[in-house]
Amino acid sequence: MSLWLGGLPTLRHPFTQDPMNESLSLSTAVVLVPRRAGLQAGVDNVVEVLVRIQAPAAPASQLPERAPQALSLVIDRSGSMAGRPLEEARRCAGFVIDRLRPTDAVSLVQFDHRVQRLWPAVALGDGTALRAAIAGIEAGGNTQLHGGWREGADTLADVGGHGLRRVILLVGAD
Repeated sequence: MSLWLGGLPTLRHPFTQDPMNESLSLSTAVVLVPRRAGLQAGVDNVVEVLVRIQAPAAPASQLPERAPQALSLVIDRSGSMAGRPLEEARRCAGFVIDRLRPTDAVSLVQFDHRVQRLWPAVALGDGTALRAAIAGIEAGGNTQLHGGWREGADTLADVGGHGLRRVILLVGAD
């Protein structure tokens, strides 16, 4: 099912149609953001969109105790990320940080044709300094995806404990 908003199609999420997913319909969001503001009249158009699916937050009373996690946020800063894609990557990184605990270890890597470790894997604390580092990431050159992922994984190699270790790769699609 689709609806038209501002001349560009926006897909409505199907959760409200399915009684099995009724609880999801109240707080699950699917947002499609077109990368261009308009369409060319009289021709077939390809519309590139950024897709964001946000699940409902679990109630605080249902959050289980868990070991500290170790995450590496790896952000593509190549030229193709200029504008909305990089803004969305920064927003997504902030979303992840908002859901972490002060004891979780987080590292930050940016990459284009060069790979740079901006933040070592250390306890998040209040996250203020990490957020400032993310806000300072600007679009640059070409893409070296493997190098960025590899550096993110390397930042987690020496983190102690038995909690989750994951690399979260925030990239655009060309």
